[in-house]
Amino acid sequence: METDKTDDFQKEEESYNVEEIFVEDKVFEKKLLRKIDFRIMPLLTLLYLLSFLDRVSIGNAKLAHIERDLGLVGAQFNWCLSIFFFGYTLFEIPSNFILIRTNPSVCVDSFYDDIMGICNDAYVFVNNFSELMSARFFLGACEAGFFPGAIYYITTWYKRSETNSRIAIFFIGNSFAGSLSGLLAYCVVRLDGKLDLKGWQWLFLIEGLMTIVVSTLSYFFLSNYPEKTKWLSDKERKYAAGRLKNDAGKAHAEHFDKKQIYAALTDWVQSLFNNVTSCCTFSKHPWKILYAGACIVGAGLAPAIITSITWLTNNIAGHAKRAIATAMVMMCVNAGGAVASQVYRQKDYPHYLLGHSISLGFLIASTTTTIIQLIVFKTLNKKKKENPQSFLKGKTEEEIKNMGDLHPDFIYSL
Repeated sequence: METDKTDDFQKEEESYNVEEIFVEDKVFEKKLLRKIDFRIMPLLTLLYLLSFLDRVSIGNAKLAHIERDLGLVGAQFNWCLSIFFFGYTLFEIPSNFILIRTNPSVCVDSFYDDIMGICNDAYVFVNNFSELMSARFFLGACEAGFFPGAIYYITTWYKRSETNSRIAIFFIGNSFAGSLSGLLAYCVVRLDGKLDLKGWQWLFLIEGLMTIVVSTLSYFFLSNYPEKTKWLSDKERKYAAGRLKNDAGKAHAEHFDKKQIYAALTDWVQSLFNNVTSCCTFSKHPWKILYAGACIVGAGLAPAIITSITWLTNNIAGHAKRAIATAMVMMCVNAGGAVASQVYRQKDYPHYLLGHSISLGFLIASTTTTIIQLIVFKTLNKKKKENPQSFLKGKTEEEIKNMGDLHPDFIYSL
């Protein structure tokens, strides 16, 4: 009975595929990709640059004597760094849940970044440790949805083979922010005393206003999904949507499904990804290390993070599951950031043996988990090719349609 059910479903799928055959046109696709790239990637990268500027501006504020002006003592400043990651971690999944229930142009481009800018401007009014802690927590909570939301947004426009290079372009905003923040801070803190504001207050105010202005304007330029965008022709919209469906095969799912969220939360393979990326990013605090070493670490760390995120998104099928899975990974990443802010202690200067030892341990764990992940994917791919019916056995037609990346036709990227 179960075999007959599976056979009937396969026949139905075959008839559907005949009607919906996707015809590839490399020349047309190349022009379409160029058009999509120019429209989406520069603006996303700029938004990420501003987002990261808001995050790291507290480091420059320290140089502008925010500790002295607010009366911070002992490890209070370190706790102000850590509390950001608590807010970020707690709101990762809820923010991406909102994203898949609404539109990216509202959440990723406008709402999250506008609130980030407002929170950054709120620093101007803090007077003590508790107020600074509150401002940092809410900045983390508001920023939580942007990065995983932007990664998810990229996967709704590009095929699996194209996402790594686009995420790398998006990550440039991080690097530019790191190099620009110091120069910008040097210029802005010179306003110290103007309008009775300290230099660090001017820094937060100006960077927050920049974020608000750009994110508001971005709402009118960044579209939602390929099949709904207005700046593509009918032919381009149809091709853009069709190539994504063709890339995902039978694992493609574009509608919201609660089962995908549950699948993301309970997927043990997803848990391995969480370990890989969180361990990999634990040591991302280069200002604590010698400058030359920081350059070497940065050269290897950024590609590792980008590739880890791409590996995740390439192996998760279904928009809802991919969005929640991305949020879960970034949640683990920022949990590591909260810990890292505490283990590099001033009293361990100049060798920071505790921080370096813990970072080394996490990197070894990351390498080990990556190898395990590779073996798991190879094993599953082999099983899918040799015995695809074992994945379909005992499942109803509806269950087969919603298998996502567990469908035997979905081959994991290695």
